[in-house]
Amino acid sequence: DVCACVRQEYVCTGPPDPTISATLTCSAWGVNGWCIGDESLDLVATEPDGQNVLISGDLNGDVFSCGPEAGNVNCSIPLPEGTGTVNYLATSAQGTTAGGSKSWQRDATLPVIDGSLTGTNGSNGWFISSAEITASVTESGSGLSAFETSLDNTNWTAYTTPLTFNDGVYTLNIRAIDVAGNIAIVDLPISVDTVSPTVGGTLSGTMGSANWYNSIVQASST
Repeated sequence: DVCACVRQEYVCTGPPDPTISATLTCSAWGVNGWCIGDESLDLVATEPDGQNVLISGDLNGDVFSCGPEAGNVNCSIPLPEGTGTVNYLATSAQGTTAGGSKSWQRDATLPVIDGSLTGTNGSNGWFISSAEITASVTESGSGLSAFETSLDNTNWTAYTTPLTFNDGVYTLNIRAIDVAGNIAIVDLPISVDTVSPTVGGTLSGTMGSANWYNSIVQASST
């Protein structure tokens, strides 16, 4: 006898999950992972069976969605200044999902430097007494990393107290750097002259009596 045994087995699986990728795109990267330009989160979702797929999520609690579209859908989410997290989810028409989250930090605003000069004002921008510079900085983004001064962009030193300038002509540079790498620089021209001119003079002629001249008198001054 010839015998044969045939077995047919069926293995059933559910529909495949979609895939989703997330990429942070920045027009200008700073330091320490900060973006100092325009930034967005670019999302790409794909449905292997070509079914409709929808991207949804929230940016710090604000809800967004893209699609649905057949096969794949692209979504670009502009990111505001500050820090936060974007949660995202790809959902296919067959009910399967895939998701994740992405954190960002963006600071595209320069620190703001304020400097004031005090002293006795003369003419044409000159001080006729010693001049004192008081400086401050406002940084509302990533935080302040350095606040410094120098003369003619050399030997930067931390600014801690007001600076006094005596006679001379200077250019004071004030620099603020934030944690993200933004740099603000202010240049202040300073001109100080505290010494008054000295005037001298002589008289020449024929001296008579009682301090009177009895000739034409010539006066010379310096």
